[in-house]
Amino acid sequence: LREQTPGLDDGNVFKRCREFNNMGLVTREINYNSKGMPVSYTGAAPEGRVKYDNRGNRIEVSYWDGKGHLINGEDGCAITRYTYNFRNQQIEMRIYDVNSNLRTKGFAIIKTTYDEYGNQMTLSYYDCKNILVNGPNGFAKYINVYSDNNELTSIKYYDKSGKLIATENTKTGKINITNNNNNAKNDWLSVWRNDARNCPQKFTDGVICTKINVSSGYLTICMKCENISKYDMTDENLTDIKKAFKKVELEIHKNGVPSSVNVSIIVSDKAGRIICLI
Repeated sequence: LREQTPGLDDGNVFKRCREFNNMGLVTREINYNSKGMPVSYTGAAPEGRVKYDNRGNRIEVSYWDGKGHLINGEDGCAITRYTYNFRNQQIEMRIYDVNSNLRTKGFAIIKTTYDEYGNQMTLSYYDCKNILVNGPNGFAKYINVYSDNNELTSIKYYDKSGKLIATENTKTGKINITNNNNNAKNDWLSVWRNDARNCPQKFTDGVICTKINVSSGYLTICMKCENISKYDMTDENLTDIKKAFKKVELEIHKNGVPSSVNVSIIVSDKAGRIICLI
């Protein structure tokens, strides 16, 4: 094990040790307190293990208690396994619990397809029974549309019933919401209430949506940056984070949340300390 100095946080991590393979990739990480005992901190298990294929692709991530026992993370995930095609593009991700069963809460499988040129064509979310379900962004599947020159021109978003819910023009960034029924104006509310029930859930790499409060007049989203400590941040880092989440706020309105709804995003670091309010 190679000892690393942990970043500043409010947890009890005193020492961090890592193992590497012959490719220089981290295969194991354990956090210890000042008494030499494995310890967890906000957003991380005491021990993480990673497996790779012979091409360096990450094929499995698992969470442990530091004493040889597999444990579930905050999102009900103990093991995540990845599958790749011959181009090293990820084609499937499966999420398992501590008993090595597919996760029963929310989505458990993400499938991605590509065309013969390597362009990503579709991404779909499925539950443990391989049934299409809405993912963390409120859609179940999207299809990328390309021009004859292999330029991405639009993205079509579908719900779990297979209905087209929105189309994005990738050149202008404009998103057109599909009016599928007379209650279309209220669809956004049901989508966000469903997302609220699925919290905590992964928003993107390194960011967890921990909580959502929603009503007809407001939408408050709590985001946790798992790899960021407030005390290690520079002014430039803070500016970048504000810009990124301001863009998220704008996209939320573009995706059907009425402009009359007050959208607030509370961003915290890995220890739960508030970084900024959007």
